[in-house]
Amino acid sequence: MKILMVCMGLNIGGAETHVIQLCSSLLKNNKKNNIKILVASSGGIYEKELEKISIKHFKVPADNKNFFNVIKSFFIIKNIIVNEKIDIVHAHARIPAFICGVIKRFSNINFRFVTTAHWIFETKSIYSRFANWGEKTFVVSEDIKKYLIKKYFVKSENIKVILNAIDTQKFKKERNINNFNFVDVKDKFIFNNKKKYIVHVSRLDKDRSFAAHEIINLAKKVYNIDKNFEILIIGDGNDFDNLNIKAQVINKDLGFKFIYMIGAQTDIKRFLSIAFIFIGVSRSALEAMSCRKIVILFGNEGYLGIFDKNIFEKAYNTNFCCRDFEYNKKKFFKDIKFIFDLEEDKKKDIEDYNRRIINKYYSGKLMSENTLEIYENILEKYKEKEFDIMISGYYGFDNVGDDCMLEAMIKNFKNKNKDIKILVLSNNPKETEKKYNVISINRFNFFLINKFLSKTKMLISGGGSLIQDITSTHSLNYYLYIIKLAIKKNIKVMLLANGIGPIKKSKNKIKVFDVINKVNLITLRDEESIDELKRLNIFKPKIFLTSDVTFSCNDDYHFKSNTELNYKSIIKKKYFIISIRNWKLENYNLFKKNIVDFCEYILKNYNFTPVFVIMHVKKDLIITRQIINNLKIKSVLLKTNNSKKILNLISHAEFVLSMRFHTIVYAIKTLTPIIALSCDPKICSILKEINMSEFCLDLNNLDLEILKKIFEIINKNKIKIKEEIKKKLEFLKSKSIINIELAMKLLEQCI
Repeated sequence: MKILMVCMGLNIGGAETHVIQLCSSLLKNNKKNNIKILVASSGGIYEKELEKISIKHFKVPADNKNFFNVIKSFFIIKNIIVNEKIDIVHAHARIPAFICGVIKRFSNINFRFVTTAHWIFETKSIYSRFANWGEKTFVVSEDIKKYLIKKYFVKSENIKVILNAIDTQKFKKERNINNFNFVDVKDKFIFNNKKKYIVHVSRLDKDRSFAAHEIINLAKKVYNIDKNFEILIIGDGNDFDNLNIKAQVINKDLGFKFIYMIGAQTDIKRFLSIAFIFIGVSRSALEAMSCRKIVILFGNEGYLGIFDKNIFEKAYNTNFCCRDFEYNKKKFFKDIKFIFDLEEDKKKDIEDYNRRIINKYYSGKLMSENTLEIYENILEKYKEKEFDIMISGYYGFDNVGDDCMLEAMIKNFKNKNKDIKILVLSNNPKETEKKYNVISINRFNFFLINKFLSKTKMLISGGGSLIQDITSTHSLNYYLYIIKLAIKKNIKVMLLANGIGPIKKSKNKIKVFDVINKVNLITLRDEESIDELKRLNIFKPKIFLTSDVTFSCNDDYHFKSNTELNYKSIIKKKYFIISIRNWKLENYNLFKKNIVDFCEYILKNYNFTPVFVIMHVKKDLIITRQIINNLKIKSVLLKTNNSKKILNLISHAEFVLSMRFHTIVYAIKTLTPIIALSCDPKICSILKEINMSEFCLDLNNLDLEILKKIFEIINKNKIKIKEEIKKKLEFLKSKSIINIELAMKLLEQCI
């Protein structure tokens, strides 16, 4: 396993120290000895620490938003991933995460991508839109997890809380303090065993140096507590010079050296070992606790005071950063004085408690095990493996009908073979994986599609109307391309429950013939599709007339009442369903007016409320809202991608008026009378299946009076219509199952 850690820099800071400790712990606790780690950053003093543990470092200017540095970083990191054959990229700040996310999204390189959020950063909305949190996000505290969920809408299941780890062997109570060498410091400092040192460690940038300023502000009062106190401030940053000037003024006023500005250090252990009191937050505070030091938790985010069991929960939940806890100058001074006055046995109790907390919650072994488990799970999930079936279709677009087809296929395949391995091409792979418990990859990641097809036994294209150019030639080319890839790799190809056509363009007819005539098996959901294949002269594959695969969906959609579905605005009164879609019409305005007039007619004369159901938000919502806005009556707009809720709602409706194929299928499944508005031959075809062709109207010649008459017929003959639908439903279900049975037989023929 090759891991690339990408961070902004390697100077003093909690995130930087975390990266060093994570690398060290992963290597130390790697029992299989199968890990290689590389680090990319703008560099810094911790590069030497990487050298000590034999980790290669690459210089990358990923520490700022400068456009040219971002572009340069993009190409350097991309080349590292390719040349070093990286398996996992782990980014540790927002800029590196953005760059790595762009590489992941817009390149064909196969690697897994995770991030760690070490802090919460308020950011302008324009920047937050570009944030990328990877396939999995590590956070170092619960409050950061809540922040990511609220601010960036990261899903809870994709976030793993892994606490900072401390090297307890390195950070322990040092007995031989006199052996330490302190000559490599900015300020001349000589250790004096008789002195009591207040130690503060932090990155001293202007947004991180508040505690350092307050320590200096209280220096004279601290000196008056005990003349043996001295203050050591360790760290560097863009506020160091300001702090240093301030410290020198205090030293001059006192007439001797009292505050030492030590500068950046990598061996923090030396200074923690001589501390009487440590003041700081986050990782530095934890390291001090590991050294059995009394800690005052104080940083830019807030003040918690002396760490003990009374504030453990508050400290733990904020990763010892004091977020949202108000600073009080009087309390700060009072806490320092309290520690000075502590009896030795009580002081020792706090010190021992601190060490126990570190051993229990913050061991490097625990951090490395938890991190490695996530790495291995991600790699296992996406590693090259043999799939039985790859499914290609219009999935991951929040289209309720298509998603129900996918659900039906997956459930029925797993009912036949619970161990079947399915890979789905989706526009939203994460959502598809979560919803259907399958592996999914992006439908436009042709590199991965090509790669996984080589490890797949059979391609299923469908269900639905994929092979047509009414929608666009682009979509037709896409589905044909996927099929061609599979044919080239000599794997079995099946068009499952397809609606073929219409195909209008001559060039497209030639392309369809060249590709579809080479597939192994075709099942069609309507007779018009058989006629279309005949017109295209496609006879070579085995062709079967079945029905839409959705008919084989589980019918467990019944609820006691609509109130159980939280339909606050859907009344106990009678209602009917309308499902409209955007379509190129000869007279668009007349169509909308006819629908509006029809709805008003039904409510006025029969008191049925119109309920508009959105089957595809992107394509249905705008036109539906236009119709609703023209209504002078009350109506209901329902937006949900929950097929069970839609089925239940349709089952209680008086009738359905629909342009959407799968709304009609849902009506048939629930024995609900239908008026179909045909924008596609498949619409009338499904009505023909249930002997109700007279209820299918041509969309381009929609006549309001005819629409009213059709409704009158339906309203007078509801019981008879329901009985007729019921007679045909079982037949449609049985034909639907044939799709799955034929697919399984074809799969058995695969070598």
